[in-house]
Amino acid sequence: MFRRTLAIGAVALIALSLAACQTGGAGSGAGGTPSGSPVEGGTLVIGQDSEPSSLDPAADSGFASTQIKAQIFDALFAVGEDGEIEGSLVESWEQPDPLHYTFTLRSGVTFHDGEELTAEVVKRNLERIADPAGGSTWQDALAAVAAITVEGSDTVSVELSEPYAPLLSVLADQPGYMVSPRALDDPESVANSPVGTGPFRFVSWQPNDRIELEANDDSWRDGEPYLDGVTFRPITDPTAKVTDLLSGQVQAVDYVPAQLIERVSSANGLTYEEGEPNYGATVYVPMNPTKPPFDDPKVRQAVQIAIDRESIVENVTFGSGQPAAAMLGSSSWAFDESLEPFSYDPEAAEDLLGGKEIDVELQVPPTYVQEAQVMSENLAKAGINVSISRMDWGQLIDNYYAGEFEFQLQDVLGLTRSDPDGLLSGFFAQSGSLNGTGAGSPEIDAKLAEARQTDDRDTRKALYAEILLEERELAYYTPIYNPANNRAWSSKVQGMSPVASNGLMSLRQAWIAE
Repeated sequence: MFRRTLAIGAVALIALSLAACQTGGAGSGAGGTPSGSPVEGGTLVIGQDSEPSSLDPAADSGFASTQIKAQIFDALFAVGEDGEIEGSLVESWEQPDPLHYTFTLRSGVTFHDGEELTAEVVKRNLERIADPAGGSTWQDALAAVAAITVEGSDTVSVELSEPYAPLLSVLADQPGYMVSPRALDDPESVANSPVGTGPFRFVSWQPNDRIELEANDDSWRDGEPYLDGVTFRPITDPTAKVTDLLSGQVQAVDYVPAQLIERVSSANGLTYEEGEPNYGATVYVPMNPTKPPFDDPKVRQAVQIAIDRESIVENVTFGSGQPAAAMLGSSSWAFDESLEPFSYDPEAAEDLLGGKEIDVELQVPPTYVQEAQVMSENLAKAGINVSISRMDWGQLIDNYYAGEFEFQLQDVLGLTRSDPDGLLSGFFAQSGSLNGTGAGSPEIDAKLAEARQTDDRDTRKALYAEILLEERELAYYTPIYNPANNRAWSSKVQGMSPVASNGLMSLRQAWIAE
């Protein structure tokens, strides 16, 4: 869901994620970029701005986690650069009618522990995610799955209880990541020492220091990866992370803070790439309607219009991004172009509050302290006095899913689905995997379900437009801006442009020039 969630990240938020087309405008520092044939060997060190809380695909525990899991696991499907679904661990598939799919698995795929990928293993993994009692944050994404049947050693049939247009995009995301059956026998180990089929195998995790992966020499993708290994280091101070990149202590970073873009993009020996925001990339404020003062919709609505989004984009991100009109980016086919941007109107916000002042705590991760400071100044003009509580991403996301917050500032960036349902149902359905409080309405749930049950995009877009308007009234979430996808790495590192659909770094073909 989140970036460190939903997705999120959020979230992972998931997070949380989620996907649309992202275009990349690449630039390089003054040092230039080496060229030539890929070279095998070497360990790539990547600085990330948070420490993962789990590496279990069943637990959406943030963007840092999602970035690492993408190297350890393969999904059943993948999202191509054109945004279309293509096979990954599934080699071919058929859909004889809206309620049935048949998947034929790729042959010769083994897990990092030597276990074989079989139809029975796929069934077990999917049932683990779909089990309502299993505790997976992705359970709702497979709620339409009525039965999973093994038809042969390499063939799986999926029966749906109702038509479900997003299914393949869901299985290109974390619900489709396959975990070794031996690892599943010890669920705790999946979170701490995961075993997949991806290009890199898990080696060790030293909390608050590093996570080490090594090349999977038995990868089903011939000749990949080129690297001997990858090390992920949590560096929670964004400036320290960039300083480590400039000094060579890390060779790549997951995100370049806007205020440091010029310094990075002009540095010798670095490559900087800025991609347009994808449809699921949003910095946003979730408000907890189970806790006062946000149990009052007028307070939530006041917050929506008391934030100066234009000022934040101009003065904090230095134009790297765009003010958000909804919890869905304008690059999505489902975005409603007629949706008016949020106004900045502190006087109207003050009227919504009836002239009274309120005191609230805003939980903020290291990445968005400057945005929080601007928001605090904005909100004070409407009579909303903000106390900023800084915390690391892991704690912030844990608080989000536990409902232990008044309001927060966070983001969703790491969504890997090509279908907008992953984002909209994730946040807006009462049982959504990205919905930390369970807030919502039966009417919105019904419209989300209707949109999932048809392949007609015009029908779905019209339903999503209605939902986005209704969500503005409920105001459980207010989007702030859609950040650009800023990445940087040593110019010696080749082949690692972010995946077009989700902003994650693809390391399968990365290599280090001599």
